[in-house]
Amino acid sequence: MDRRSALLADLNIATARGLEIGPLTAAVVSKADGKVEYIDHLSTEELKKKYANETGIDTDKIPTIDHVLEEGKLPRHLIGGNYDYIIASHVFEHLPNPLGWLRDCAAILRSGGCLALVIPDKRFTFDLTRSLTTLAELIESDLLDQRRPGLRQIYDAATCSARIEAGITWSRPPRQEELAPTGADVDAFGLLKAEEGRDDYLDIHCTVYTPTSLLHLLARTARLDKHPFRLKSFHDTPFNSIEFYLQLVNASEQSPQERETSFLDALKNCVESSEPWQSESNAPSKQTTTSLLRPGSRLRRGIGKIRSFAARATSGSPSKLSSQDAAFSADQQASGEHWDRVLAQGNSGLRLHWWEDPSTLRHINQLVCGEPLEGLHTGFHQKILEKLSTNPTTIRALSVGCGTGAKEIELIKAAAGKLQFDFQCFDVAPAAIEAAKTLAREQGVENQITFSLADAFRLTLDNNWDLVYWNNSLHHMLDTDVAIEWSHDRLRKGGLLAMDDYVGPDRFQWTDATIQRATGLLQSLTAQQRTDPCQPRRTVREAGGRPPIDAVIATDPTEAADSSRIRPALNRLFPSSLEWIPTGGLTYLICLDELFENFRSVDELKQLQDLLDIDAEWARTVETAYAVALAIK
Repeated sequence: MDRRSALLADLNIATARGLEIGPLTAAVVSKADGKVEYIDHLSTEELKKKYANETGIDTDKIPTIDHVLEEGKLPRHLIGGNYDYIIASHVFEHLPNPLGWLRDCAAILRSGGCLALVIPDKRFTFDLTRSLTTLAELIESDLLDQRRPGLRQIYDAATCSARIEAGITWSRPPRQEELAPTGADVDAFGLLKAEEGRDDYLDIHCTVYTPTSLLHLLARTARLDKHPFRLKSFHDTPFNSIEFYLQLVNASEQSPQERETSFLDALKNCVESSEPWQSESNAPSKQTTTSLLRPGSRLRRGIGKIRSFAARATSGSPSKLSSQDAAFSADQQASGEHWDRVLAQGNSGLRLHWWEDPSTLRHINQLVCGEPLEGLHTGFHQKILEKLSTNPTTIRALSVGCGTGAKEIELIKAAAGKLQFDFQCFDVAPAAIEAAKTLAREQGVENQITFSLADAFRLTLDNNWDLVYWNNSLHHMLDTDVAIEWSHDRLRKGGLLAMDDYVGPDRFQWTDATIQRATGLLQSLTAQQRTDPCQPRRTVREAGGRPPIDAVIATDPTEAADSSRIRPALNRLFPSSLEWIPTGGLTYLICLDELFENFRSVDELKQLQDLLDIDAEWARTVETAYAVALAIK
């Protein structure tokens, strides 16, 4: 479930009265959405002054603040306001007295009102090496009615915080230099200011949690009747995220024991590891997979992938999948587990990546088929159907790397009334295969497509196929020469190989020229356009660069392992029939990934199109990340 859906589930924000704490430039609910009021530690003008020189924060986008905190506490005049909901994103951990704050929230909410929280998971932030907050610490700060971070909290933040990139521990263990600082380095947190008794408010993470630890603390403090909330919903930290989500309900009419139980019951939904980079528990259940198959989700647009280890296969008669065929190499297993975790993430609901941006998709389709069509791979599929128009009514097709099957199913639907398919699809990600079978049934095409959890290269398949279909999976073959030879061998005379894929440098190691050009494009953007839409105080990137190879391999050992040899292999095996269409990536992959949501106005969308036009020319003349290829045997 995406962030916004997790926070607003079952809330009718169009009619409900809400309060959002600390929206800055990224409010979860806008005033256009409903009757929401904003509260912050400073007034609108004071916030604009404070952040006037802050890189990445567009002060023009700071909304009108309706209420200002009083000595760090919710204003007294809001008590009894009967609000329907309160939203607090990355607020709870900054509070010197969380229990007192919870009671203040309850005093503002109506009975049954909702408190929606976003909490950072310490395992994936600079809190990594800090100790978890204890029940005794919560009780102490509450009894002292603490209004400011205490010396104990300041010292802990100063001496125990790590210097680590957010989220990196999903893919690898922390390095020694990324752990807690020592010596004079602690002064960066303002420790000396605290010792000297200055009045400056030191804004730190006063408390530290994991999903499990917070559920336990909320359960125990509910039992002690230190707050009146019960748990309504809980969403564990998604893979590659740094935060988890809770909805609490103001339920003072319930007994402390009932409220305690609501938190304890949620513990079964926590998948927690102190070494998440080694965790194998992120794959979704069948129930979770099915729930993600709704229109608009990232996986419906075909991002789930097989990463199969290509090996030569002999031609012969078709055979059924045996238990031996389902055995995978270590690389395949690691890759399948990675893409099952991707499937579990769902989507953010924002335009973060190129496949979520309509302007970019129209641009790519224009390059591929000459028309600015809507939708992912639409132009690619139109080209395929043009090539297949003289083929038999029933098309025998193979797909290696089907993921959730969304792309193949969209091709079948695009051909409705013209061609029938007998699609055989393979993947090594178990959850993706289950999702694909469900999607085929939902779309009513299960009689035209079959999904198998298998390495296609280990099966005995004949050489009489009309279509071999590669869609963002060929670049995961460890030997692309072998994979393309296998594809050539499977096709009948006159059969079509169709590919829409990453074809750039191995492991995304761009040329110096591309990095220099990408840096120039990034520096042409405003600071706000380089800001993370989900975390407005974070700049996503200011220069082009190459990802560390070890980090790419740690995430997925098959990622772009042999991608640079795709075009030479196609030229060799299809010397006279290859149609090669570079579709770019300089702008939409290297520069603007995670940033598309920052292009909204008419002028900004025109700017985006200009950047995409530069991208297309660079792909044609210098280096492309992606390409479409169509070749007849």
